[in-house]
Parts: sequence; C-alpha cells; structure tokens
Amino acid sequence: MPELPEVESIKKIVSPVFIGQKLNKYSINDERTNRFNSENPKNLGILLGVFRKGKVLDFTFKDYSILFHLGMSGRIDINSKINKHTRAEFKFTKDYLVFDDIRKFGYIKLYLISFELFSMLCLLNPNLLVIISNLRILFIFFFFSVIFLFINSISIFFAPNSSII
Repeated sequence: MPELPEVESIKKIVSPVFIGQKLNKYSINDERTNRFNSENPKNLGILLGVFRKGKVLDFTFKDYSILFHLGMSGRIDINSKINKHTRAEFKFTKDYLVFDDIRKFGYIKLYLISFELFSMLCLLNPNLLVIISNLRILFIFFFFSVIFLFINSISIFFAPNSSII
C-alpha cells in the first residue's frame, strides 16, 4: 500500500510536470476504478494545482477536482506505456498520466468544486506530515524554553549582588 510519504513524493513529482497544462482527453477504463462517478465531464480545462490530503491526491481544475486514491497497489506514472493493469489515462497538452492498479482497490472520483468536495476532504484523516512538523516546532519551543529557564535560574542564584536570607 502506498504510504503517506510515497503519496507526497508522487505529488511533488507530478506537480511541476502537469500544472498549467490543459487536460485534452481522459478515459477511466475500469468500472471499479470509476465506481463513484455518475458523470464524466468532457472539458476540465487547465490543471491549477495538485494537492494531497491524507493518502488522496487532488488534481484541481477551475470547476472540477479529480481525486485519486491509490488503494493497495495503485500507481501514477508519467508518459509510461499502457499495460494490462492500466485503469485510466489522462492526456494533457504535452504529457500524459497513467493510473495503474493491479488489485483494483484504488479509485478516481470527479467532483464539481462545491461544499460537497470540501466537506469530504475535511472528513479525511488529518495531514500527518503537518502534524509531525508542528510537533517538531513544539518540541523545539519546549526545549529552548527549558534551557532558558535553567540558565535564568542559575544566573539568579549566582548573581554577584544577590543576598540569600
């Protein structure tokens, strides 16, 4: 199963390649991968950003978002050959993206950007990498606070003009 750092790596690799390119054509070839979509709009426009929330990748366009969940064995490749495990293809202006999923546990969901999308993204687990970063900052703050208090208490005790009663 792709873990959180792997999904973050995919986001960092895919973002500079596809942001700013127009999605000309796409096809989701597998029923199971397409199981949450009731409609498949044709013209999504230019990709504005790639974001990650938990283990879900969000490809944001002007009016729609495409959410990718890689499941147990999902993979996103750039400009790779189509094989028997290819579940979806996305052809952009210069490059194309291929979604492969051997075990078919992943999915692709197209959302009209609305309150429904934002409420669904809020239900996903908190972003662990942000939590770890915040904990690191909190630890550094705590560490330096303890050192400051320790040095301050020693300097008061050994001050030359202090009178101990």
